[in-house]
Amino acid sequence: MKNINLTYVLGCLLALTQISYASKAQVIDEKHTTSSSRFTESSNLPNEYLSFRMGGDLYITDGTKSGTVEIYVTEEHESPHTFLANNGKDVYFRRDHELDLYYVTEGAAPQKMQDSSDEGWIYFYYTYKGMPIGIADYGYYTFDKMDLEFVPFAAGGWRDGITRGFEHPTGVYIYGEAFGENHSGGDLIYRITDSGNEIVNYLERSKFFYNNHAEFVDFKGNVIAFTPIDEGEPNFHTDLYRINRDNSLDMLVSLPQNGMVTSAISSDNFIYLSLEIVDENADVLENSLWRTDGTAAGTQYLEDLGGRVDFYRGVGMSEICRYEPDYFACSPLLSSNIFESEDGKYYFWAENGGLSLYTPQGFYANFTTTYDYIRILGMLGDDLVVLKDGEVHKYDMGTNCGARAVIAFNQGKKKSGAPVPSGRSNPQMSLGDPQENDEINFVALGFGGSITLALGTTVYDEGTAEPDLILVETSFGRADQFCYSEGVSNYPEQAFVEVSEDGVNWYSLPNVYCRTSFIDIKPAVEQGMAYASFIRITDVSNPLVFQNSADGFDLDGVITCREEVEAAKGLLTNSRIATSSLFNSQFINKAPDEVEEGFTLYPNPVTNGELTLQFKVSQAQVAHIRVIDITGKEKLQKTVSLSAGTNAVKLEVSTLSKGTYIVELSAGDRVENTKIIIQ
Repeated sequence: MKNINLTYVLGCLLALTQISYASKAQVIDEKHTTSSSRFTESSNLPNEYLSFRMGGDLYITDGTKSGTVEIYVTEEHESPHTFLANNGKDVYFRRDHELDLYYVTEGAAPQKMQDSSDEGWIYFYYTYKGMPIGIADYGYYTFDKMDLEFVPFAAGGWRDGITRGFEHPTGVYIYGEAFGENHSGGDLIYRITDSGNEIVNYLERSKFFYNNHAEFVDFKGNVIAFTPIDEGEPNFHTDLYRINRDNSLDMLVSLPQNGMVTSAISSDNFIYLSLEIVDENADVLENSLWRTDGTAAGTQYLEDLGGRVDFYRGVGMSEICRYEPDYFACSPLLSSNIFESEDGKYYFWAENGGLSLYTPQGFYANFTTTYDYIRILGMLGDDLVVLKDGEVHKYDMGTNCGARAVIAFNQGKKKSGAPVPSGRSNPQMSLGDPQENDEINFVALGFGGSITLALGTTVYDEGTAEPDLILVETSFGRADQFCYSEGVSNYPEQAFVEVSEDGVNWYSLPNVYCRTSFIDIKPAVEQGMAYASFIRITDVSNPLVFQNSADGFDLDGVITCREEVEAAKGLLTNSRIATSSLFNSQFINKAPDEVEEGFTLYPNPVTNGELTLQFKVSQAQVAHIRVIDITGKEKLQKTVSLSAGTNAVKLEVSTLSKGTYIVELSAGDRVENTKIIIQ
């Protein structure tokens, strides 16, 4: 039985919604519609792409709308596509129950490729590094667009009886019966890579069953081979071997006599397998479920499976979950397929009211969601490409020298007790590299407020008092000033900092940091922290030295990459003398500072038929003005656009009768009313 791949078993059409408190990920939120023609006649195919199936049709994508192209539309009478391969430039596919392989090129219908030759029929197709490999009787085929090249197996002489193969990052593995000048029986294990094929090992006493048994499984990153060993007709037993990178074999455990492994799947802890006990005629006497951790002591019988395990399904996740209910892939919280790269696993997990993306480095970001699942298509360079409800998204997994995700945000108030304006309240502004431009690209914590961030790069201490990361704060017009100088304070917005390696156990740093600061995590390391992956920043500014409009520490971001910190370090705090690619010593943010918001009007009483309204706002916004009489009836209304700072607006009221009125202003989250008298 062909092995069941964990990623395939879990894979399904999944979905994700918009990002919230997310990382510096790029999201392409555009739906891709299918074309009406059978073959895409596009001249704009992307240079590097992933291929995927959706609704029976074939697509390629580079993670963008313009780079997502439908390349083949399946007709109703056609079989579904069961093989799909691409190396980022070329696409190959095969339909179910057919041997023909098709090649897709730009702007043309898929072309049928030769599927046989004098060397024999192609029986199985596999991929290695995105390229198809066709297994035949005497060797295998490689493909370069429409060109086929036959490569004979490494052993000399005639051989037949090739098993199904097994795809692994280290190559495609197959068994082949060994006959010829150098061997007279037994099996050869071959490994096929892009550099050719080689004999992994010769198993002289192995017994060949012609595709009735499972051959290989991946366990903890290693290829495990199931090898029936001949004990003299009609007896045999199956040994489990670990294939090492140097082509040596380690025998792990032997299974019961006349037991043939028909299917297998692995969790992180065990290999689960169905074992058929057969008689001399290969008739099944018993069919049972076993598991092993690769040791004799860890190999155990689990249950009788009764009838033969379904040939196409084999043992699967249901068997793992019966015996390992706490295994993470069994949890209903798993909300995607599990994509395995050379670095490890990528998957989405339902938590905190949304879906969290986990990478080989751990938690990456949390996303709000109205869908339950997503489908991970793969990696393109540093981008993780996913599919949700027919839409393609991509997330940048490359080096991030800033913060990558907001874990928590508890905003304080302005000194006046009013809420911080919405334009200064977006915690996502603290993510990624500090922008340092004349925009409101920071988040105001508010007095006593705090923010918890996941760092884009793990920060280690080098055992010295030198800074390990930089906290970048924005204070209008004061970036080149010390917080305190000669007894005078210069807008001393301050923060208390904690760091953590897991987001659970926190370590306090002893200093209070004023505005942009260089931070050494050595005190936390001395308390037992191994490294910093999370940071919590809490405003501890003294309200007494600020005006009522102040809203506390304004966080632009953090800098975590060692080379950037080294390039920028100078004075310990408030230093903008040294420069790095992320940190401009000469830059002073000219975005408007906190403004005491409100409005006044004059003259009152109105004697000349014209009223002047003066607005003070912290950011550009739209304001709505209404004049209402004492019965509540609206008499005038006007909408104006305000710029940040002070604005004066003229309102003509000469058409109103003498009397008392209410002027109502609504702007942002503020609504204010003032009584006027018209004489």
